Amino acid sequence: MNKVIKLGTYKSHKNKNVPVYCKIKFKDNRLSISGVEGPYSNGNCYGSCGQIHQSLNLNELIPAKEWNLELIKRFLNIWDEWHLNDLQVGSPEQEKYLDENNLKKDYNFSKAKLVLEKAGLSPDENYIHNGKPYRYGSAWLFKTVPIEIIEWLESLPNSDTEPAWI
Repeated sequence: MNKVIKLGTYKSHKNKNVPVYCKIKFKDNRLSISGVEGPYSNGNCYGSCGQIHQSLNLNELIPAKEWNLELIKRFLNIWDEWHLNDLQVGSPEQEKYLDENNLKKDYNFSKAKLVLEKAGLSPDENYIHNGKPYRYGSAWLFKTVPIEIIEWLESLPNSDTEPAWI
């Protein structure tokens, strides 16, 4: 999959409509999502680019045709959960513990590592990697993206306009 979507637009401080695009790639079981706010044809952009989901203000976003805030929120949650699924730093149990203890929102590797060690989850005795219990952050782990997620991403409305950087 190599898909471009347009989430919507927002009004800039100069009262200009700034489009927000995202590119979704799924190849060799690796999911990659990136975005750009107001792309220019020279490769620059009006706003942010890359992992824009972390700073996108939904209160200012006017959804594109066929989109609504609920659909955008679901897309952003999937982006958070599955982007770069081949570069996971923790075992499933470690990631679950960090999620349950709200340590993923303002992520800090050193803090997460210390918290997991104190909780007896690093090393994770139940997750064996290269013959040893997995120590948090010692390797990049792969997490399979469920087919339902890929199908859902495929079903998203394509952009109604072509961004300048395509």
